[in-house]
Amino acid sequence: MRVRTWTTVLAISMAAGSMIGAGAPRSVDGCTWTGLELEHLGLPGVLPQIVTATDEVLGSSDDGSQAQLLRWQGIKLTATPLEQGVNLLWLRGADATGRAAGSIGIQNSDAPLHVITIKDGQITELALPEGVISGEVKGVNARGDIVASGYDGHDRHYLQWAPGATAADDLRHSRFRDLAGITDDSSLVVDWATDDGHTRAATYLKDKETLLPLPEGSTDSWAKHVSGEWIIGQIGTAAGPQQWVVWHNAGAPRVLPAGFEPASINKDGLIVGRLDGQAAVLRQQGAVQQLGPGTKATWINDKGTVVGSAGPLPMSWTCPTR
Repeated sequence: MRVRTWTTVLAISMAAGSMIGAGAPRSVDGCTWTGLELEHLGLPGVLPQIVTATDEVLGSSDDGSQAQLLRWQGIKLTATPLEQGVNLLWLRGADATGRAAGSIGIQNSDAPLHVITIKDGQITELALPEGVISGEVKGVNARGDIVASGYDGHDRHYLQWAPGATAADDLRHSRFRDLAGITDDSSLVVDWATDDGHTRAATYLKDKETLLPLPEGSTDSWAKHVSGEWIIGQIGTAAGPQQWVVWHNAGAPRVLPAGFEPASINKDGLIVGRLDGQAAVLRQQGAVQQLGPGTKATWINDKGTVVGSAGPLPMSWTCPTR
């Protein structure tokens, strides 16, 4: 087993974040979303990717040849360069303690992906099972289970690390077509191959699959993102996806507004995504609030903090009255 760590080598104290035009207060249902520009220090390709339960914002910068891990805590920004040549850092969430999980690698290449965790600014690589050469993290739940899609050069593997484990369980199954993540009750969320040749989003726990319900007129579904007991996915027919939906506790799907493309959901069912070319927030009641031209939302945590960007500028948005 090989475990590597990167230590923080560059710490920069930020000036207080500033309000910008794209982050001006925007109100919906009595909630005023206020944007705050995060310090970027002129680094190239800066993008906040997730915000943890502890309100720590994690993201990346990339100059094309080397990526850096960016970590915002209050007004202090810490940047950690990855190994030379590693220019891809992709985070897929964090557990209740703030430990994040993701993958690193080399963009636009056949180079393998490495599974990593990040805690208190330290990056640790998790070992893959023997024969598996690449691992793409798909999700992490509140208690710290991490799941990834692995590859051995010929076949796909479905991997799960229990909380604190350094070795993964290989959960291959002939009916699995893809892996979307893991719920807080440790159910895998997969695309399941049915007996009649269709694909259905499903949960899988203790060798038992549960197909997620479909609305009338749909025959197929695909899971895309998991947060707690919420599952974001698409429904359609064998010809392909047609609409975005969200399931809660494997109940009936709620069809999302036409044109809205979801990115992340929190425990209250508040969804962030993209609508008409800008970041948008969708409430369970159906109200949609756009955050301004040129904005992009990547994540929302359970406290309701949203992170993303406004043009080239890293941003966070909060709604204290929510």
